[in-house]
Amino acid sequence: MAERAFYDSIILGGGPAGSAVGRLLSTWGHSVLLLDTPGASSRSLAESLPPSTQKLLAQIGVLDAVDREGFVRASGNTVWWASGDRRVEPFGPARDALGYRVQRAAFERGLRHFPRRPR
Repeated sequence: MAERAFYDSIILGGGPAGSAVGRLLSTWGHSVLLLDTPGASSRSLAESLPPSTQKLLAQIGVLDAVDREGFVRASGNTVWWASGDRRVEPFGPARDALGYRVQRAAFERGLRHFPRRPR
């Protein structure tokens, strides 16, 4: 008979939210099992993270690693909706309100594998 494993938390889905929660629980000393299905990373979309995500990235200990990863920094998004007219939507009025443009698969892998910040 196989030995049973016990975890404090089991997280279904290794996207940005699941990976961040798993990492945070792990840093708090909980045992975590993250269940995810492999995705087609070659088809992964680029996504935009607003500046407000920096607080969460710092809390889970990966902000410096995200900065080192070299993701493009951006002050907002350019969108084309049904009308076809281009519209620029800034993240905020401050000049330093920079978010990130990330390739989602690389960002998710990083959330699971970035080194932990020293305590």
